[in-house]
This record gives sequence, C-alpha cells and structure tokens, in this order.
Amino acid sequence: MAAQAFFDIGNVILDPTPTFGRLKSKTNAWLPLLVSIVLSLVVMNWWVMTLDFDWLLQHMMAMQPNPKPGMREAMAKFITPKSMLITSSLGTVVGTLLISALSALYYLIAGKAIGSDINYGKWFGFVV
Repeated sequence: MAAQAFFDIGNVILDPTPTFGRLKSKTNAWLPLLVSIVLSLVVMNWWVMTLDFDWLLQHMMAMQPNPKPGMREAMAKFITPKSMLITSSLGTVVGTLLISALSALYYLIAGKAIGSDINYGKWFGFVV
C-alpha cells in the first residue's frame, strides 16, 4: 500500500484518473499524520537538547551590534531550552498541519478545475 501511495504522488501529474479512483475509495490520513508529527517532534526535541545554548546566545547577540539597553538580558531570559522546546514543538505541530491543509486545498482547487468531485478530506489524506 505504501508503494502505491508513492506511485500516486508522481502519477497524479502524469495520469491522474487511476489516482482519483483510489482516492474516492479509501483514504486514512490520521495515522500517517500522527506518525509524521511525532517523528518531527522527536527530531526537534533531540536537536534542542543537544544544542549549545551559550553558543546560540552569543551568536544571536553578535548579530545585534548596537542593542537597546536591556535587550541582551531579555534575550538571555527568553533563549532557554524550555522556551526553545515549546516554540519548536508548537511550530512543528502547527506547521505540519498548516502545510498539509494548504496542500490539500491546492489539490481540491486543481481537482475542481478539471472536473473532479473528490472532497477536501480525501485530498488531505492524499497529501498526508
């Protein structure tokens, strides 16, 4: 089934009719979406946990040659492992959902332009 999904990604451009037929019959997006988000979270959390925060803070402060008074202290308070974990996790979840939703919307509009009657949920499953 996974090989067919990869085949469909390329074939939707060359010969979309068989792909459209498979989309109408069955699309299950929640498990692949969940796996994608969880794996992305694992990678982002691993990266944050192995990051040298002293280096990051010095590098970011060096990019501000004439900072306003108190800016360095505010940056030092904000750039912490906990804040990076929270923002990267939120960005990963929201970003994955947003990109998938926008891609599904694109396919929906493109499908409607060629006369397809496939709904948004099926396209979302295709994207995921």
